[in-house]
Amino acid sequence: MERNDGQRFEPYLRQLSEQLALEREEREELIEEWRQHLLDAMRDGMERGLTPDEAAGQAMRQFGEIGRLQKEVNESYPSARKMLFLKELIVWAVCLSACLVGPGLLIGAHFRVDFITFPLTVLLFCSAIYHCAVRRIIFPKARGFALFLLYGSFVLFIAGEFSFAYFAENLFSFRLAGSEGIYTIASLHGLWLVVCIFAMAGKRRKPGSELVRSSFEYWFMAMTGLLLSFLAPSAERSVLIMNVFLLYGFLQQIVVPQSAVILKNKAAYGLRR
Repeated sequence: MERNDGQRFEPYLRQLSEQLALEREEREELIEEWRQHLLDAMRDGMERGLTPDEAAGQAMRQFGEIGRLQKEVNESYPSARKMLFLKELIVWAVCLSACLVGPGLLIGAHFRVDFITFPLTVLLFCSAIYHCAVRRIIFPKARGFALFLLYGSFVLFIAGEFSFAYFAENLFSFRLAGSEGIYTIASLHGLWLVVCIFAMAGKRRKPGSELVRSSFEYWFMAMTGLLLSFLAPSAERSVLIMNVFLLYGFLQQIVVPQSAVILKNKAAYGLRR
């Protein structure tokens, strides 16, 4: 062939993507899925004796008119946005609940109003950083390189503050919580393992890429919380910042919009009974 099969569909897919009311990452994922469908249809046509150009043209005609496809996607997007909003509410609710009961359970602290007000402020920063910065990084190689830097920086920080032996000892200590809340070496890696399991178990065509994405987002939020904790005016607020960022980053990877809708429907059903 004179050119790569996939390149035959690029003008068609580029037109399709121009008017889609989707975030960049969602648009790229959808276009990649459509590209694969078109390639499969083209190969079927070539197996029936069509030339590559004839098979590509037939695949695009069968796939649909651009305006109609754009309309269908844009009409379905509001429901998707509702699911993402519901997911965000669940993440916030869990984080705030943890901040409410965590200090009392872990260090016996008496409830104070700032157990809610301060975490709310931190959650606003979490949400802004995650949705406006972290989610905007869509290139797999950039994510992989950033993940290497983030995790390497964490290991070097612990080794610099203590030692590599301290890091290894605490990694396998099974001390999942303490005065630092859940921000311990063991719990950080335990939660990361859960994130990896969810990423590999998801129904994605590229589980390796999803694993890197989830791990990158998790460690970005965990390390951002650690860095911001140094700016806190007290040790107590420093711990809250670290734990809120860690829990937020973790929940963003394991709470999916579909499961959020299921939870909402179950709750609604329970109230009607």
